[in-house]
Amino acid sequence: MPHYGLVFEILGELGVATDPRRIIEQSFFGREIMNIVGGEGPARQERHERLTSWQRRLTRLGFAPLPMSGVGARLGAPRPFSVEERDGATILGWKDETMAAVTAWEAR
Repeated sequence: MPHYGLVFEILGELGVATDPRRIIEQSFFGREIMNIVGGEGPARQERHERLTSWQRRLTRLGFAPLPMSGVGARLGAPRPFSVEERDGATILGWKDETMAAVTAWEAR
């Protein structure tokens, strides 16, 4: 839930107009949130996990991480967004909170 709090904060601070914002919130994020809050067992489709969980899973499945060096520096981001490289990933942040991580992998 903290992730979605940040998403809605971003939409508000970026000044997304009311009608487009309502569409974004209800059509995209609303379905995700309802699935996470109300979905149980096999009915639940959204399962957000930490970067380290994905890295362990991909390593166990025989993948090796590809270097992401320099990607964050090339992308850049205006404050209060941030793009940094950490733990073999490129991290997108908002006000020093991690929003998403991007990694690259190859089969061994």
